[in-house]
Amino acid sequence: MSGKPREDVIEQVHECLRKTADDIRSNRIPAESFVITKGLTKDPSEYPDAKNQPHVVVALAMRAEGKNVSAGMHIPYVVCKPLPGQPAGNVSTRAFSVDALKKDPTLQIDTDWYFSQQLHPPISRLCAVIEGTDSARIAECLGLDGSKFHSAVTHGRESEESFTLVSSDESFRNATKVFATCNKCSAEVHFEGPFRLSAVGKWVDGFQCPDESCGGCLPISSVRAATHKVLRQCMSKYFDCWLTCSEQTCGLRTRQMSLRPFYDDSKALPELGRCCIRKDCNGQLKEEYSTKDMHLQLQYLCVLTNAC
Repeated sequence: MSGKPREDVIEQVHECLRKTADDIRSNRIPAESFVITKGLTKDPSEYPDAKNQPHVVVALAMRAEGKNVSAGMHIPYVVCKPLPGQPAGNVSTRAFSVDALKKDPTLQIDTDWYFSQQLHPPISRLCAVIEGTDSARIAECLGLDGSKFHSAVTHGRESEESFTLVSSDESFRNATKVFATCNKCSAEVHFEGPFRLSAVGKWVDGFQCPDESCGGCLPISSVRAATHKVLRQCMSKYFDCWLTCSEQTCGLRTRQMSLRPFYDDSKALPELGRCCIRKDCNGQLKEEYSTKDMHLQLQYLCVLTNAC
């Protein structure tokens, strides 16, 4: 989008990553930039697996220092390097408040953990669509061992290649299919791509009418119009934003969202819009046509049209 050659853009991305990694390792980034915040959905003493949750460990340490800690609070913490003799496996044992980090000179930010767990995954996902770089190259720019990420990249590419070879009925069974009109018999025919498997298991021209006695074909204009129609229908469903309640006894269908916070132990912050708006109903509102559904549909259409 910048108008620059792709090679120049890739090099700018790599240089930005190298500079950021150098700033972090040279302690030019303040400790507050490493803070991770997660909310307490209940009192920290009530967590059965408290020792495996960093924010709960820090909350209990804060309470031991005489600070007021209760459910609903958001606990900021940083992950530090293991102390001598301390195993590096459990992150919870290396989670500390920023105040504790500043008071104890033996504590140091575990930059390698932040690079591999907090920076590398989202950057790799963002750059996955850019040709000329990959997960291993990004890891090297961040100062990590690229070989540890190479196998994951290779596996991902193999999976992507095989993904396009699987029958659309299997990979995209929940996607809305494209039906085009035969120019001779006017039948609505499921368009499966430029090639399709016949009843006898042979690959044949996907634009031919499956009715052998017809001899007609599916015009490109008909396939294009049918594809646009499916896309418009799915976009309309997505942007209608209909929500349904998960409780079968409720059965609510609405486009209104509740402002009551929904607390989930797996999320750092409470979510709005998930609680049912009906009084005394504990159900959750779920999208009738979710972002995942829309993404699946776009993938299906991309595979279908790219093959053409």
